[in-house]
Amino acid sequence: MKKIFFSASIYYPSQTIAIYEYIIKCIKKNKSIVSVDWVSEWKKTIKNKTINSKKIDHDKFFDNTHKILNSDLVIAEVSHPTVGVGYQLFFATLNNKKVLALYNKKSSDKNKIKLIINANSHLMFLRKYNKKSLPNLISNFINGSSHKLSKFNFVINDELKNYLDWLAMNNPNISKSVLLREMVINKIMYNDIDYQKYLKNK
Repeated sequence: MKKIFFSASIYYPSQTIAIYEYIIKCIKKNKSIVSVDWVSEWKKTIKNKTINSKKIDHDKFFDNTHKILNSDLVIAEVSHPTVGVGYQLFFATLNNKKVLALYNKKSSDKNKIKLIINANSHLMFLRKYNKKSLPNLISNFINGSSHKLSKFNFVINDELKNYLDWLAMNNPNISKSVLLREMVINKIMYNDIDYQKYLKNK
């Protein structure tokens, strides 16, 4: 049974609490446990529907580096990235932990997310999601299928080459193969309804 550390912002409670609980449910469905159930504590904190940031015990939610060290993997919801979440994910990759960083399709500032979560790390898997795609994303990550890479020849024309050159120019720290892989995963694979149906029936 794998131990999963779950990281996410403690702000925007009305928008995020349900999705956090759903992510944890998906983790548990994959015969894994959540290292620290801070979401339940956080839900109690916001039960009165107001958050006073000065009164929040931030250590309860963020000072969990020992839990990260004792976890097998890290899963994070980063649609609303914060310095606290960024620190946890940086600490995780620094200690050779693979991280699945999930951001909602409604999130508009991907560049901000990349800056905060250290997206250039080879241990960081940044994935766009909606509620339907979450179970497969989490299952693939926990069970290792998202980590395995295969090599094959891919012949392109000048038009596609120009596009890849342009992507590389705007993402100088990321290889073309990684850029292309991320494009296929985030913009094609998880938006292909027929493929998602196929995975469910597989």
